[in-house]
Parts: sequence; C-alpha cells; structure tokens
Amino acid sequence: MDHEQRRNAYATRVFNLHKKGCVAFAKRTGMAVKTAAPRDRHGIYYWLYLKPNWVLKVLLDDTFSDLGHPSLWRDLAQNVIAPHYKVTDPTLLRELSNIPYSMPRGRLVNIKNTQGERQFVFWNGNDFKMTDQQKRQLIEEFGLGHEYVNGRVRFSYDDHEIMLPDDVAQLKNILRVNSFGTKVKAPRFPPDVED
Repeated sequence: MDHEQRRNAYATRVFNLHKKGCVAFAKRTGMAVKTAAPRDRHGIYYWLYLKPNWVLKVLLDDTFSDLGHPSLWRDLAQNVIAPHYKVTDPTLLRELSNIPYSMPRGRLVNIKNTQGERQFVFWNGNDFKMTDQQKRQLIEEFGLGHEYVNGRVRFSYDDHEIMLPDDVAQLKNILRVNSFGTKVKAPRFPPDVED
C-alpha cells in the first residue's frame, strides 16, 4: 500500500469517526453556509507570524497543478514577510526565501471515501494550535462552509507538513524574533526519522 492509499484510508477512518463532531462544531461556531465548493478543490496555505498577529495566506488550485510550499513561500517571503519585518539586506532576503518549512503550513486535498462520498481534508503538521475562529477562517477562505456543515471537512496530521527546526531557528535569526508566541509547538521530527 503506497503513501497516498494509506493517507486516503486513514482519512476515511478519521472522517467517519469525527463526522458528528464536525457538524456539532459547525453548529457551535455558527458558521455561515453559503454555496457548495467546487467538487475538485485543492490548495496550500501558511499561517504567517506577522508580529503581533497570525495571518492566513492561501493559494487555491482548481487546476490540479503540482503546488508546492517552496514556490508560495518565496512569494510570501519577498512580498509579505520581508516588508513587515523591514528586511532589506539582499543576503538575508535570499536566506529568507530558502526556508519554506519555518512557519506552520498545510494542504487541502479532496478524496472519496469507501462509500464514494467526497471529503475535504486539511493536512497539517500539527505544530500550530488553531482556534475555532482560525479553523473557520481557513474553511471559509477555501469556500468550504457548506461542505463543513455537512460533515465533509476535517483536519488531519501529515508528517510531510511539519516545520523543520533548522528552518525555524534560521527564520528567528533573520527576523530577530525570540518566539512565535504560545501557538506554535516546538518543531520535531517524526519518531521514525533519525538525526
């Protein structure tokens, strides 16, 4: 069984276990239901620490191109992060552009479960503690309010999306930031990866 099949099987199990909880969350938070999302919605996102706030940046992809965090990061580093922190040194700008695994990120994919129902899964590194409001913001940014209320959206861990400790340390050094507040867990490698 390859990685994608394991991911889909896991997504189906978790989705079925948490379907009732997802609907309860939507009712509890009062999420507005607008229109249904396109059937084939994909995308990537970052949570950026623009002191003192966390800001969500998303890139939707309905064309099935091979989206990558590094390309989105380069754009965000040059056009959002560097101006915010007043980074102008060309060497630091180049270094900043080359550490795409330094902030919390994730990916939205849609899959079909064993019953043929479409599910939307936000894969993440489980290194950013999203509030209910931030989850709602992410869901609404991707246009999935209707799908969420109907229990077809969930959040799941994927070790591919974790922050890398060296990238985080380098980012803190470049931006001269001591910490990102209490929302970010210390980055770690999965247990089966050796240093």
